[in-house]
Amino acid sequence: MAPADDLHPDEDRPVFLLGTGCQKGGTAWLHDYLGSSAETDLGFMKEYHVWDRLDLDEDLPGLKRVLKRGRTALDTLATGGRSADVRALRQATFMLDPDSYFDYFASLVGPGRARLTGDLTPAYGGLGAPRLAMLREGVERRGLQMRVLMSLRDPVERIWSAVRMMQMRQPSRYPGGSADWVRRLHAGDEVAARTRYDLTLARVREALPADQVHVVLYETLFEPASLAALTADLGLSPIEPDTESRPNQTPRTTEVLPDELVAQVARHYRDVYEGIDQAYPHLDVRSRWASARFL
Repeated sequence: MAPADDLHPDEDRPVFLLGTGCQKGGTAWLHDYLGSSAETDLGFMKEYHVWDRLDLDEDLPGLKRVLKRGRTALDTLATGGRSADVRALRQATFMLDPDSYFDYFASLVGPGRARLTGDLTPAYGGLGAPRLAMLREGVERRGLQMRVLMSLRDPVERIWSAVRMMQMRQPSRYPGGSADWVRRLHAGDEVAARTRYDLTLARVREALPADQVHVVLYETLFEPASLAALTADLGLSPIEPDTESRPNQTPRTTEVLPDELVAQVARHYRDVYEGIDQAYPHLDVRSRWASARFL
């Protein structure tokens, strides 16, 4: 029997795209942009949150919620109900039976169907290299090729945007100005897990070759050249972007972060700036990320 790679040359194999963030890095826009193509079928969710909830301690409450909703949906169906949360049941099934996850996405692509499918869950930025290797193996066993997409944003801007989102969603928990919360939270483990792009990409590169990893800056994401490079890398025809839409964008306020705080946060994450600059010099983060001026 011919090897799998001979049966499915890369240029003919459908693509499974795994999004690894970053949070507040335009992933909702990317989902809508890619999903607007007739060559794409991203399934029933933007963020499936399967592997982060299985692997990351901070997402354990989310795992329990999904399994509980899945159990409720199953009970509803078993008693003849017609309003079961089928989406929650599918999510729970993916978590309990990983093969069903790969089988589902493989069912969306192929001759007469889509060219691209995927799961754009920013929390996957915290996944370890062994899990990423497992995902690659599961995808490739089904005749697909895997790609990883990561959008990187100025670390200070990313953290500030995330803080404003938290304040908007939970105003009683995070009262007051956003600068105070940036100062309090920026060095915490959960914030670091979403901001250490250099560590995320190091783990990704352990599991996948460099030509299967597409890295873009949020600051240049909406530029025609950036989008053309992305669609070409994914084997898609050009897609007309809606650059006026910004789903899930955190509204800005009149507040401005003081320079001393911007400098403090940037210096705390110096390894991110240096690591990305070294690994991806063409991205030119030293000039694209405004906070880099303090390093």
